[in-house]
Amino acid sequence: MTTMSGPSSTIEEINARYPLHIRRFASGQYLSSLAYYLAATDPVPDAIKVLREDGSFRDYIVKPFPLKKGMYGYILLPKDKSLKDVKVIFRGTDFADPKSIAINLEMWGPGSTSFATEEKKIFHKLKQALHEHYHTDENETFDDLTLEVSGHSQGAALTQLFTNAFLKHRANDSNFDQIKNLKMTALNSPGVPSGLEKNAAENVRKQSTVKKPLKIVANYGMVGGDSVQVTGFDMIFSTLPHELVELNLLKVDKGLEGHWLKAFELEDGLQIRELWEMGLKFHASLHGAHSNVNFYAPIDANGKICVNSKYQYFTNTNKNDRKAMAKELNSKIVYTQHAFIFVKMFLYYLLEYKESMSEFSPLGFVKNLFWHTVGNSLSEKLKRWFSSYRTTQASAAEIAPVSTQPQIPAQDTPAMSQSSGIFNFFSRFAKENIRMQKQCCDKIEKVTLSNPKQVNLGKEEFSKRAVCMPKAF
Repeated sequence: MTTMSGPSSTIEEINARYPLHIRRFASGQYLSSLAYYLAATDPVPDAIKVLREDGSFRDYIVKPFPLKKGMYGYILLPKDKSLKDVKVIFRGTDFADPKSIAINLEMWGPGSTSFATEEKKIFHKLKQALHEHYHTDENETFDDLTLEVSGHSQGAALTQLFTNAFLKHRANDSNFDQIKNLKMTALNSPGVPSGLEKNAAENVRKQSTVKKPLKIVANYGMVGGDSVQVTGFDMIFSTLPHELVELNLLKVDKGLEGHWLKAFELEDGLQIRELWEMGLKFHASLHGAHSNVNFYAPIDANGKICVNSKYQYFTNTNKNDRKAMAKELNSKIVYTQHAFIFVKMFLYYLLEYKESMSEFSPLGFVKNLFWHTVGNSLSEKLKRWFSSYRTTQASAAEIAPVSTQPQIPAQDTPAMSQSSGIFNFFSRFAKENIRMQKQCCDKIEKVTLSNPKQVNLGKEEFSKRAVCMPKAF
């Protein structure tokens, strides 16, 4: 597909000619890139331009959520209050930030614990921001709003957690009754905790039972060959009928579907060479498939939407697409999640509590590990595990455990130096992540700000500490 143009067309008019599903995903990808940009910008701008679903750019006021270290989210409120579309965005992982990495290693999926601890704060801030923005002395304009929530990778997992929690809050109190439309865009999303899909379905149905009808559109973006999106347990809305939720899936083809398995041919028995080649291809596949810039965004200085890859589009409004959508969304490696539960606990502890570890000792480490990680949570987690355990068939090509996600410390401590080998192996992943964040920031800067703010991605500090993987990688 080529970019459309005309002799006298404005950028908004050119963008508006794309099909609705392209404009939806372009807006969602732009917003997820914007989350990376805002998290790397100091100070955070008071307002910024946003690409809307209709293809236009409008000014939005930025309100950061006050969240724990490593977790970034923002509310975007239109300066033109007649637009009445409010946006919530969450940033994906920053692999140069141990706190951000630790969020990926939470027991039941990225953000599962962090979001629960921050949920009350998030919805208090959202309620306050909406009231202050739309209330005036003359009249109350807080009515018939649309809420859009977007994110990529870890941010997409938080997007699903937020969406489910919003449905619960809206059904149980009157704080968000004026929101009549909900739109969610989750790109390259890992799964969310087991049972959350069922819980979200109940919360969707509850809107009608409490006489608060809500129109819901959920957009999932995937890239063939990305191993992150087969981790976790559930994807919310994946099995709901179109009468309740309009569900859309866009799968981008970068030529990486099954890429790493193609080296595993067994032509003359199991050879070390084949295993090595498989590792190289898996590494290349993960880098090529997971980046947020694989989707659609304004990539020129004017802000045109550009479709730069082949893709498949599915929607549950077409009954012929529903089976394929459910298979894509629910393809999860649940057995592997359970197998690596203790590895995740170990790595989570190293990253979450490293700043308080002034001295390292084996006995102290074991004691703190069991106190902070096992003693406080394992009984509850095992209870949930056995009560909601479900299995999902997965091919060998899908097996890529969460525990293999990159681990790079931002600063050294005695405890971390003892375990430096764990993190050095993944330094290339962190460099790729920084490169992806820079690409996101560059795209946003081209169209949003006449006076760019300082963007600090931590590249200089990271480069001092990173030790590259073997040259073959």
